[in-house]
Amino acid sequence: MNTRLVFALLTLLSACVDPGTVAVQGEVEVVGSGNATFTARDGVDVTLTRAELAFGPLYLCPGNVAGDLCETARGEMLEVVVIDLLNTTPARAATFDAVDATTRSAMWDYGTSFWLPDAAPTETQPTLVIEGVAMTPSGERAFEETIQIAPQRAGIHLVRASTLFEHEIRNGDVLQVSADAENILDGANFATPFVERDVTAIRNALTTSARPTLLFNP
Repeated sequence: MNTRLVFALLTLLSACVDPGTVAVQGEVEVVGSGNATFTARDGVDVTLTRAELAFGPLYLCPGNVAGDLCETARGEMLEVVVIDLLNTTPARAATFDAVDATTRSAMWDYGTSFWLPDAAPTETQPTLVIEGVAMTPSGERAFEETIQIAPQRAGIHLVRASTLFEHEIRNGDVLQVSADAENILDGANFATPFVERDVTAIRNALTTSARPTLLFNP
């Protein structure tokens, strides 16, 4: 764990352990939908042989609306985990440190964070890696795409998800993170290699309609 993450964890625990709360630890498990074959918006039939989404860091917040910095975070997963979107078997991927208090919202990035006071984002993992075959009007096209999506300014996390749950965090909790490749890629054009428009469509999906689902103790 690097120095920045150690400092962030110590800050969390010192700031959030209010009278009557205790430090706890939970586990994060990841799972995909298994949707490997679908028809894209441009009418092209797509078969994925690889689809991996980076998820994290993650911050669990007390309010219904996640603030920019979530100074009173109830929990943190400071590392980045990779969701195999084609694998429907839940897999334990990481632990998260927290306090035994209520969380209602969350903030997270997708493998790239923009820390204060850095001048540029820090990449830990590519946001999305996909491989497969597209049946275009001109024939079969094999594709490999690596997408990187970062916050647009320092100190802001890519996703701020409101009113996700009403959950009292307890020691040993399992937080399941699930995502679906077809929904993430719904706006992309597979007839040709991805261009900026396709990346923008994927970014919009990951921050709105196709965000991963977070569920405690599934």
